[in-house]
Amino acid sequence: MNLFENIITKIGGFFATPNQKKVNKGKSSGYRFYKTELANNETIFSAITLKANAIASAPIGIYRDHKKLTPNEHPLARLFKYGPNPRQSMFGFIQYMEMTRNTSEGAYAIIEYDRMGDVQAIWALKSDLVEPIINTDDNDLWYKIKDHDTDVVNFVHNSHIIALNYLNNNGLAGINPLNVLKNTISYDKEVKEFSINQMKNSLKANAVVTIPGTLDTELIEQYDEMMEGMQEAGIIYVDDGKDFKELSNRSYIDSKVFEVENITVQRVERVFNIVGKLIKDNTGTQDTEDLIFLKDTLLPIIRMYEQEFTRKLLNSLEIDQECEIKFNMSGFARATMEKRGNFYQQMLRSGLYSTNEIRALEDLPPVEGGDQRYLSRDLWPADRYDEFIQSQTSNTNSSNE
Repeated sequence: MNLFENIITKIGGFFATPNQKKVNKGKSSGYRFYKTELANNETIFSAITLKANAIASAPIGIYRDHKKLTPNEHPLARLFKYGPNPRQSMFGFIQYMEMTRNTSEGAYAIIEYDRMGDVQAIWALKSDLVEPIINTDDNDLWYKIKDHDTDVVNFVHNSHIIALNYLNNNGLAGINPLNVLKNTISYDKEVKEFSINQMKNSLKANAVVTIPGTLDTELIEQYDEMMEGMQEAGIIYVDDGKDFKELSNRSYIDSKVFEVENITVQRVERVFNIVGKLIKDNTGTQDTEDLIFLKDTLLPIIRMYEQEFTRKLLNSLEIDQECEIKFNMSGFARATMEKRGNFYQQMLRSGLYSTNEIRALEDLPPVEGGDQRYLSRDLWPADRYDEFIQSQTSNTNSSNE
């Protein structure tokens, strides 16, 4: 019995195989497509590595009433600290899941239980072996998983599968970002191949000698021998009536190639939501850019991981006890406390961030009323801006009287 069969056997009592005749099959994943593009496109590789390493770098833990539990207090804390399975560290597991999520229709992992029904291990699955399906008997979500060693197919209920993906339009498999970038990747590849061919076939000469009259083969050979001897001596002589010009500032690559490359990078940044991380625009400070990257890019992804892990790895009793799985975000805020404080104050007073959004960036629990946004001038609530204008007008009229 291999590892996968052993896991399936352990969780077999928790589910029954759905009626296969009534199962609606979804689309296959784009896993094979990603393997080629991730290995051959440095822009894609850089974008995915940036996100995968950032997410994997955030410490993960299980909390009760906002207090982090130790490995002696909860078995999941041991998995998070020492690795979710014997083959991976927690960093490697999250990195693989995020890489797969960004290069296919979804990242999947299967949960292994001990005899008491507690989580014993979490195993990442290859996305091209997993297919989300709907059992039309009860409209419930299952996963059709193929064992790559034996080709045996098993059906596993969604409660035993960690599933992470991009936006989806059918509630099943997500949208593969590489499919969105398919035309961009193809165009970029063609331009680079053209550039390489252009460089290989470009002019290799170092100088031009202009000779009056008509050139013939014998005359060219004579000048080739003469120029070769002169260059070895470090001296070049030119007869009367002949002109010698050195070729300088040669470029084997058309400047438009670099323009196309910049366009490709910008499109990749937009699709992966990392605008400004691959090409610096120098419009803001590094501290500000890091905080925006944290809020707009990393925070939504981390919340997805937290919610999926909490509802799949914790039982109902633990959830009722206000247990939750959270990533520690404080390590991302590399700016000094003073700079972070000034930035948060600006965002709060401009109505761009709420109090709870700022507290989330500092890994602090939300507070009652903290979702309200404010504007400057005594922090007037943003949804009552009309009242603020009216009050200012009334004050002005009173002063004039």
